Amino acid sequence: NCYNQAIQYEANARPAEKFDFYVHRSQARQITGDIAGALIDADKAVQFDETNGGALNQRAILKLITNDRLGAEEDFNKALDCFPEDSKEKAEAYGNLASIDQEKNQFAEAISKLTKAIENDRKNANWPTRRGQIYQIIGELDNARNDFRSALKIDPNFLPAHQGNLTLQSIELSKSSFENVQKQIG
Repeated sequence: NCYNQAIQYEANARPAEKFDFYVHRSQARQITGDIAGALIDADKAVQFDETNGGALNQRAILKLITNDRLGAEEDFNKALDCFPEDSKEKAEAYGNLASIDQEKNQFAEAISKLTKAIENDRKNANWPTRRGQIYQIIGELDNARNDFRSALKIDPNFLPAHQGNLTLQSIELSKSSFENVQKQIG
């Protein structure tokens, strides 16, 4: 019954209402696990408004879920142009692009995008933490430490930043132990 009402609503709705309908139904379908249906609705929403960053972002996330990395990257880049500077939405798009770069082991690009995420959303501890994790991967431990500290200044209870610090301490302890063993041997 609800589904039939939705179809009837869709048929009689004005374009702006149809846009909202497709965005919301896409989100509902995603939650219920109907990713294919969610992607179809996200496509329809973007067709109604190609300059809506939220719809582009929704479609990009669905493309990531379906392993369409190129399509997701394209939509996230389009979404960047739609969001205002210093917005959480723009930061989120940069963060998502950084994830794609990180998957491709393009760490410098990921760091650059996370830096832009930080610039657009300075109150989110996630961005410096994620950048710190990448610095950790590439061995730039001082930069990693600084980012974890920055994250903890934003949110003293942010568990991933604490975990990053603990990992750094483990790395430093291992290095110190290794150097001591080398001195004793050599």
